[in-house]
Amino acid sequence: MAVDTVFVQARDLRRYLPRCEFHIHTKYTDGQNTVQEIVHASLQMGLEKILFTEHVRKTSPFVDEYLGEISRQRLAFVKEVSIYAGVEVKALNYEGELDMLPQLKERLDYVVGVVHSYPAREKGAIDMKTVSPSVALEAEYEATKGLLESGGIDIIGHIGGTYAKRFGVFPVGLFAELVRIAKHNGVVVEINSAHHKNLAEVLKICRSINPYVSLGSDVHSLKDIGDALRKVRKVL
Repeated sequence: MAVDTVFVQARDLRRYLPRCEFHIHTKYTDGQNTVQEIVHASLQMGLEKILFTEHVRKTSPFVDEYLGEISRQRLAFVKEVSIYAGVEVKALNYEGELDMLPQLKERLDYVVGVVHSYPAREKGAIDMKTVSPSVALEAEYEATKGLLESGGIDIIGHIGGTYAKRFGVFPVGLFAELVRIAKHNGVVVEINSAHHKNLAEVLKICRSINPYVSLGSDVHSLKDIGDALRKVRKVL
């Protein structure tokens, strides 16, 4: 699905801030609410577009039911809100391989690629409990770069977010470099209110480079819906 009809470029956010929520989890994994509950709450808030981004792996057994429920809600509220089916999926290595069955992509509107753990160079994964800041920084950068250059994702989720959760803000220079790579490869950059604590700086960099952007709150409960929209509005 084309990005220019759903997302906006960063410099246009001051002129048009879309009423949207583009990062949503449900009871199918670690969210607290059903797809239907999320849709109803979004309607009450007056949102115009929502994107479900449930966590998946190659072994996820719920995918058919999840996508079927989204399809039913889309048909029920086609005139009220645009509902998109997506997934959030982690990088398995530094070449951008996703923890997702390849044939799933044709059933989705958007794939959000993320770095949730750091692949080892040879085999397995780096121990996230003992990883040093320097190793983590290099791993997060390289794994994100691999996702951006792989051609397998539509949106890059919470750039630097895993590093920031453990060691503080991801360096702005590296963030900017990854945003440039994203724009070059036609990948939408997520502005994530749950992971990007330096939201004003993130917005400044994105406006400077001007990729298409996605506003996501990493929704796990109804109270989270629209958090990114609210926070971005305050700092624009």
